[in-house]
Amino acid sequence: MVEKHYDESGYLTWSRGESGIITQWIYDRKLGLVVQRVEDAQTDGVSGVPAGWMTLPGNGRNIVTDYEYDEKKRLVCCLSTDISL
Repeated sequence: MVEKHYDESGYLTWSRGESGIITQWIYDRKLGLVVQRVEDAQTDGVSGVPAGWMTLPGNGRNIVTDYEYDEKKRLVCCLSTDISL
């Protein structure tokens, strides 16, 4: 079961899978679109992490994917730090 945490505006900001891997979602609030996703997020020193959620030992690779959109809010580019993609 995937646990999900939403902010006060209803945006999905954090999720945690059954294996304990945490993903952070970052939005451009003006556009209402995801601009960055951090998979296997390192939670130490990060604000807004749900209470009780912490990176498990051996995890926390911070695999960042950035998303770019055109003027019509269509996804035009996504770049990831994960070299295995």
